[in-house]
Amino acid sequence: MPELLVDGVSIYYEVAGTGVPLVMTHGFAGCTRMWDRQVAAFSRDYAFITYDIRGHGRSQSPHDPLRYGVDIAVNDLCLLLKHLGVDRAVVGGHSLGGILSLSFYKRHPDMVRALVLCDTGPGYRTEEKARRWNDGCARQGDILETGGMAAFADSKYAPPESYTPRDVLLTFDPVGCANVVRRVMSNPLGVIETLDGVAVPTLVLCGERDTAFLAAADYMHEHIKGSEKAIIPDAGHAANVDQPEAFNKAVLDFLKRSGVGALGRPASPPRLGFIGFGEVALHMAAGLHADGVTSICAYAKGARHRPPYSETFRAGAEAAGVRLVDTLRELVDDADVIFSTVTGQAALPVAREAAALVSERHLFVDLNNASPEVKREAAALIERAGARFVDGIIRAPPLFSGHRIPIHIAGGATAELVRLLSPYGMQFEVISSRAGDAAMIKALVEVVSKGAQALYLEANLAARKAGVDLSKYLSIPPSPGNEGVDFAVPDWLLCHGAIHAERKAGEMRHVAATLRKLGVEPVMAEAAASRLERIAASGAREKFGARLPEGGLTELLDVLAQAGAS
Repeated sequence: MPELLVDGVSIYYEVAGTGVPLVMTHGFAGCTRMWDRQVAAFSRDYAFITYDIRGHGRSQSPHDPLRYGVDIAVNDLCLLLKHLGVDRAVVGGHSLGGILSLSFYKRHPDMVRALVLCDTGPGYRTEEKARRWNDGCARQGDILETGGMAAFADSKYAPPESYTPRDVLLTFDPVGCANVVRRVMSNPLGVIETLDGVAVPTLVLCGERDTAFLAAADYMHEHIKGSEKAIIPDAGHAANVDQPEAFNKAVLDFLKRSGVGALGRPASPPRLGFIGFGEVALHMAAGLHADGVTSICAYAKGARHRPPYSETFRAGAEAAGVRLVDTLRELVDDADVIFSTVTGQAALPVAREAAALVSERHLFVDLNNASPEVKREAAALIERAGARFVDGIIRAPPLFSGHRIPIHIAGGATAELVRLLSPYGMQFEVISSRAGDAAMIKALVEVVSKGAQALYLEANLAARKAGVDLSKYLSIPPSPGNEGVDFAVPDWLLCHGAIHAERKAGEMRHVAATLRKLGVEPVMAEAAASRLERIAASGAREKFGARLPEGGLTELLDVLAQAGAS
């Protein structure tokens, strides 16, 4: 019997066929058996994965209620996919399984190629409706705990015989089922507010006679941008069981239309262009080229790199698989997806210049560390020109993870960006459909992250002058995306912060301005900017260039002390 052990709990699963992974999660009081009528159809072109959630079927049912919950159920699915070597899958489910699929997408969007939501809903917006749902869950829990599976099978809550045969249902553990209904099914499940941010192809299905969920299907279809909806005629709450042929056709046709095929990649990779070709663009482009993106160009017009480019700069671009162009017009002509990776101060002028050149075929992705207001103004410029705009923020330097570094994105074209570049390894987390929201998160996080760099540099500079070593007493955890990298985190982070202090100081001034607009006095942001400006004036950038000092933090601190950066 195939099983995965998760914290001592055995999770039963089945896999049929090969190809793009398609995983379906059953509903409450169901099991893998409910997908029997899909196996033959889905396994022809897909690796069709089904499993029993903990507390159901042939999976184990721990009696401790604390071993159940939405996060635990999502983690079970995540570990199952990783156990099977699956990086990305079509994720779907029925009823409770549909809600778990949305919860899975919320936590692991980079692992989802598409969503298939069957006879399900996203929870409730009003306290009264949520209370009625929770009361129903509590009654089911009471029946299971007091009367066992036989009493539940005789109650109005029992699933249809075609969904879960009575003899199969009676083999379930009533305590496990009660834990699921109380700890997993009870509202709120925290997904209704995330529907607007779903950025993968999504199919919402519902049986024509499933009156309890028809309105929920309409709501999800309305709020998941670009989603498709299919109403299965003469089907009830289990459309896949009641009308399997119509259900299978609806799902397979949707997957075909959505381009979910071998590797989930389009017939030809998108053509990419980078405005600005510094550290971020270099590492992202190199990773994308290695993962199969064949057409990447870049245009730089900074203080150090501009046409005609130096031989060293050209050699670095060529090694990354990037072709340098001499004008922005050339880049716009040669790219479909344009990344803006300049400084925060240059973000708006670059967007204004690009807006005069782009058209409806372009997707403009602003990855600059600019304020939310700048991002929104840039979005308006680009969208007035007919192109689409995405506000993106990089959660950590891409030196170690390249293009696979997690990126928060917001705006009306997030689904398009995810569809185009997730197949090449890029990892996105959708924040919202409003440009500027990702930048707002970045700004507020930087009060802490850049503030910490300034604070630690100040403390270490004082320690160097005092003749003491702080390395054993101070530590900074790795940034997201750098977990597991073997390097001295404080030394690397502080050296990097000092070398790029001028840029970081400017970014902190923008953060301070954002805080003021929110009505918060930026005491710490201003202090961090002042310290970073003093470090920038030391000449560390001119001495070391973009590389880290060979002598590490000790050499850097000596340079800062000699330059009077204290």
